[in-house]
Amino acid sequence: GKTITLSKKHNLEILFNLATDIICNLKSSKEVIIYSKKFLDQKNDINLVLEIISMILEDLISLKTGNLKFFNLKMIENKLKSVMEEYSLKAIAEIEALIKKAVKELSFMTNPALVVDNFLMNLLEVKYLCK
Repeated sequence: GKTITLSKKHNLEILFNLATDIICNLKSSKEVIIYSKKFLDQKNDINLVLEIISMILEDLISLKTGNLKFFNLKMIENKLKSVMEEYSLKAIAEIEALIKKAVKELSFMTNPALVVDNFLMNLLEVKYLCK
């Protein structure tokens, strides 16, 4: 279902690259503003970016556990391998919870900029606290 939904998006490459950049390149709170702007530029697809991040995290779990049977995103395998040590399994689980929280907040028509900023800051916090 996710793949079919994604395949119909004209801006899929932009969304996918943004999600990959967030997971692989977001390293400090100084960068949150940059990624937040990019995220909000995709205002109609914020939930989809969150879903793609979730898919990337699922593949990161596959890499960390060595269970590549369900690994889907071969085109970014090397990028994920290079950041694999930055994410513990606990961090990935907590980031998944942050994604669900952000989706819920967006469904309540909360300010998208606030939701995205909080998500990115919390992602960084979880990533570093759960090492």
